[in-house]
Amino acid sequence: SYSLRLIMLATISSQAQSLKSAFAREQAAHPGRLRLTAHRQHPWPEVCFAAHQQAALDRAQEQEAHREKIVRELIPRSRAHWIRGLGLPADSAMQFGSSAELLMSRLLDAPSLRVLTTDAEAPDIQALLERLQVQCMAEVRNVALEPVTTFAARWDDAAQSTHWDWLVLSQVFHSSGHALTDLAPLLRSTPPSARVLVDGRLAFMALPVQLAGVHPRLHYLASSGAYALGGEGLAVICAAALSERIELSEYSALYRFCAAQDWLHTQGWPSARIHAHLAGLQQALLRRLDALWLKGLNSAYLMPTRSSARGGWLSFRHPQAGELWQRLAELNVVAE
Repeated sequence: SYSLRLIMLATISSQAQSLKSAFAREQAAHPGRLRLTAHRQHPWPEVCFAAHQQAALDRAQEQEAHREKIVRELIPRSRAHWIRGLGLPADSAMQFGSSAELLMSRLLDAPSLRVLTTDAEAPDIQALLERLQVQCMAEVRNVALEPVTTFAARWDDAAQSTHWDWLVLSQVFHSSGHALTDLAPLLRSTPPSARVLVDGRLAFMALPVQLAGVHPRLHYLASSGAYALGGEGLAVICAAALSERIELSEYSALYRFCAAQDWLHTQGWPSARIHAHLAGLQQALLRRLDALWLKGLNSAYLMPTRSSARGGWLSFRHPQAGELWQRLAELNVVAE
């Protein structure tokens, strides 16, 4: 099957119009283009350009002074943003890395692992688990996400069917945007001996995430990309019991992440408000599409269904998704 993914980054509402000026440089680079991409690089707000430049200026300083700023200022600032955005206890342990793949590889670096996951994970997670299988380091079982109405029951059955070392799944699934808004029921059925890794990269700052009640049971992966607005280059795993580690090849993403989160915080855009705003845009778009009776691009082709919990984008399943994508591109509308 094929899917077309759309995210509403522009809106007719006065709220979003007031935000557009914060992305002036990105918009000026492509006047007239409507970017509706869900998984590609998201636009940077203006504060990220300034932060990226500051990272270069600081790098030109004496190396020890630069390192001091990273350790004493930027790491604590970023920790505060992760803790607030994820609803974590203040003493949560974190590991910082340049990529999610790096952090996950370290977590799963053990022989003869048994891993339960889904068929709807992000490509980098799928690639890592496939590589572990090829190297005979892991036995991996996939639970189908669809139909989503029965996923929770099927996942629970699989989780309790045998001994698992790791359970790996997303809070917002890369394939369709289906969201697990409450992780507690999932963890209640998880055997105590199994460790749980939740990929929250598409949930952070797109959903109101509250991990305080489930934090002791899981490792939560987040990043500076997507809805965090800091661009790629910074990932973090948060857990109750974890050896603190900072392993970054360069620090510009840390500067950008802190700048973007500072800006969202001062502008009064917590994740709950962002989620409500995105949900309103999604419903407005679906109403307009349904009213136009567009063949193939209406709520009948929406995945998951309109009533399902979802992340920050809309996915439509249609056999001519590629053709629809091309026609949108010809109108200077960028989708996926």
